[in-house]
Amino acid sequence: MTEVEKNKDKDQKAVSPFDRKVQWGQKRHLILEQAARIFNEKGARATTFTEIAQSLNLTKTSLYYYVKTKEDLIYQCYGMTLDVMTEMLDEAESLPDAHSQVIRFVELYLHNWQLVFEGKRAPLAILTEIQTLSEGHRSELGRRYINIVDRIAGIIREGRNDGCIRELSGRATARALMGMLGWSAVWFGLLKPQEIGLAVTQVVDVVRQGLAFGGPRGAVVKGLELGQVADAETASFDREEVSQRKRDAFLKIGSTFFNDKGFKATSLDEIAEALNATKGAFYYHIRNKDELLLQCFDRTIRLFEEMQDRANETGKTGRDKLERAARYLFFTQNSERGPLVNFRLLGSLPIEVRRKVIDDIRVVTERFGDFIKEGQKDGSIKTINPEYAQQLITGAVNSASEMTDWLGLMELKRASAVYFDLILGGIAASGSYDDSEEMVLLPNL
Repeated sequence: MTEVEKNKDKDQKAVSPFDRKVQWGQKRHLILEQAARIFNEKGARATTFTEIAQSLNLTKTSLYYYVKTKEDLIYQCYGMTLDVMTEMLDEAESLPDAHSQVIRFVELYLHNWQLVFEGKRAPLAILTEIQTLSEGHRSELGRRYINIVDRIAGIIREGRNDGCIRELSGRATARALMGMLGWSAVWFGLLKPQEIGLAVTQVVDVVRQGLAFGGPRGAVVKGLELGQVADAETASFDREEVSQRKRDAFLKIGSTFFNDKGFKATSLDEIAEALNATKGAFYYHIRNKDELLLQCFDRTIRLFEEMQDRANETGKTGRDKLERAARYLFFTQNSERGPLVNFRLLGSLPIEVRRKVIDDIRVVTERFGDFIKEGQKDGSIKTINPEYAQQLITGAVNSASEMTDWLGLMELKRASAVYFDLILGGIAASGSYDDSEEMVLLPNL
């Protein structure tokens, strides 16, 4: 519980329990907590007002007394999440130096989810479906989230100037950090409650000191040549090849729209229009929007596997392979082969297929863990539970789909290294990770 939450709790206790406004506020808060719990489990799209009302022993009519619509309920749940995150950042910024502020924010965020999975507090709504909301709500929540990212980026720049944080990109580091932290709301749930405390400790240590032992950033990929493997737009008379190319085009543009607008707000008409195709052409290749999203996930998993295979074939050490895989995926995400569909869309998948996709994500995540174990054996990666470290890489890669506003500021080949600076080297000015060497060229994936 943050200091702001403690003060609120004290204020509420000081108010008469017969105060109707207080009673209304307390009941509304309970509704938002229960809605957040169900949204996180099923996805906001798949949750009905009736389910939320029944879980609270309320009628739908009673629920409407506190929230106007399902849209309003999602908006208020997400707003409460951003309120708490802002309070965490406020508390962190009360500390005297930037290094301590970053670490404190990380501790507060992770400790919140530790308490959730230990059953000691209600969950906050995971910000997975902001893009499904109306433009007004979407814009407001988006601005609030970006403000948090910008404040963290500002802290990092301040620490860099003061010398307590090493040379890092403020915006890229803030985005990578938020990706790592946001994914913790998922993978902490895979641990036993008694294991989460250790996970928090080790994640904080990675933020401080990084995963890698020594060596200049990017040197591991110097001189690497894999050739041209981007999607070719050459003419072909092979019907099966042409059909596959058209299907892939729908998957790429579908991933783009889903990432940008969310599942609910994306229409098949605009996907077809973006490709100058008819709706009939879409239905020839893909049955419906649900299947499109599922195939976008399948394609993303295949690209994870392909880039991990390439890293395994060409890398020498565990750290080498881990860095290659992460950077290849970042590069792919932002190249002609991208985007990868964002894992936050899991909640929009039909329940009957969601488990399979979660299992597929687990497999590629564990592949990162294999590289980490190899690096620990060869001395290129520090001692950390690979199950924790592999999740940090997955979270950062996944959040790379949100980097378009930053990528225009530097070459993609350099951005692919800058983005993973935090995980490999940490923030500490005295860290062992040498980032002095200029970025080197990555293959055109």
